[in-house]
Amino acid sequence: MNNPARENRPGSDTVGRVLKVAEELFATCGYDAVSISTIAEKANVSKANIFHHFQSKRSLYISVLQEAAQHSSKLLMGLEDTEFGFADRLLDLSRGHLHNYLDNPQKSKLLLREILDNTSDAEIRVLQDDFARNFSRVTTLIKKGQIAGEFRQDIDPAVVAILILAVNIFYVRTQSQMQKLADIDFAEDPERYSNQAMELLLKGLLVPTAS
Repeated sequence: MNNPARENRPGSDTVGRVLKVAEELFATCGYDAVSISTIAEKANVSKANIFHHFQSKRSLYISVLQEAAQHSSKLLMGLEDTEFGFADRLLDLSRGHLHNYLDNPQKSKLLLREILDNTSDAEIRVLQDDFARNFSRVTTLIKKGQIAGEFRQDIDPAVVAILILAVNIFYVRTQSQMQKLADIDFAEDPERYSNQAMELLLKGLLVPTAS
């Protein structure tokens, strides 16, 4: 898909400020409630300056989504390529995915909103591309573990990948509600949550050891 920004240079302070402010406002208020005037005021630029770089509010919004998706992908790249066993790599991948969402709340809120809600075709393509890349990383890692004999051959890698993503997304979406439940003591400890969830998953995935 063509970049909707007319001029979106990485070194442009103006573009960076506009994208940062727009990300925060779109994530907090939603697309319809945010105006170019508000973005311009908070970014300390003129409306004309914004339209010099972006064709419309919609093209700015899509650029914000692209930025968020690329940020997510960059942070996950390389996590699967370590010297550890495949179970440890999968654990690192899952933890990295969860922490990426939690450490970047505005980006994750935008991405999850567009993944879970109905969107236009252009927005869907941005997120589908990002989701497909990350999903492929997980399934490829699981397949390699199966080939190496570490993971069971009768498990569909796609099912495992979906479970990992679902566990993490559920945590991000419900963390504030979890803090109110007396039986949950990991609401502010995502590391322990991720470790325990992955331990349960891996015990069903690993090849049983000979007794």
